[in-house]
Amino acid sequence: MTEFLYFLFYSFTGWVYETLLCSVKERRFVNRGFLTGPYCPIYGCGALIDVVLLRPFSNPLVLFLLSMALCSVLEYITSYLMEKIFHARWWDYSHMKFNLNGRICLLGALAFGAMSLVLVLFLHPLVVSVAAAIPPRVRLIGGSVLAAGFAADVVTTLAGLASLDTRLREFSAMLKEEAESAGTAFAERLKRRPGKLSAAHRAFLLKMSFQQRRTLRSFANFHSAKYERAVEELRALLAERVKNRKKTDAAGDYAEN
Repeated sequence: MTEFLYFLFYSFTGWVYETLLCSVKERRFVNRGFLTGPYCPIYGCGALIDVVLLRPFSNPLVLFLLSMALCSVLEYITSYLMEKIFHARWWDYSHMKFNLNGRICLLGALAFGAMSLVLVLFLHPLVVSVAAAIPPRVRLIGGSVLAAGFAADVVTTLAGLASLDTRLREFSAMLKEEAESAGTAFAERLKRRPGKLSAAHRAFLLKMSFQQRRTLRSFANFHSAKYERAVEELRALLAERVKNRKKTDAAGDYAEN
């Protein structure tokens, strides 16, 4: 149970890092967790790999290089499996120098190496001492409650994402139908001004699950293997939906005043 608590703690730490980084970059709050809750499991897995496999090593340079390699392998395998399962990518480093198939890149590997060095030499010993001060019974009960919540999050997230490819295919067909029925002028207008909400588009957005909508909004580099045009248009529609909501809320506040 203690190892699971370590996993959750480092998953949460990774979520804080990713969320702060992306929120500052996009100037809005971005929940960067793959799951709904405040954790990034890939960081938790990477941290456990570091503290378990690299425990025998004390040389900082060796730790840095080994952690770079291990975390890069983990990131590559995770990207590959997610693409095979969901037919989509959550991140893409193709635009970065020294990348491998867009799944990993040198800059990311260097960042993982530096973070792992801090983790193994400084952070984890502190975390271990804090965990040791918590009574075993409290760790067991607290860990069980957190494990139940985590499991529920995994199940609901996977259920929502399992049909994401189907939703993208449906929306792609809708766009094709609209273009064919309205002619070339509609297709050209759609290219120039994406995100224009119609009644049919609003109905489709409501048909999507919360997890599906959040994934498209939170991961700017999310790409579909087959329906990238649908992803771009849905992302624009979601942004327009949020914008309209803010306008409505602002108008309501003005009317009250």
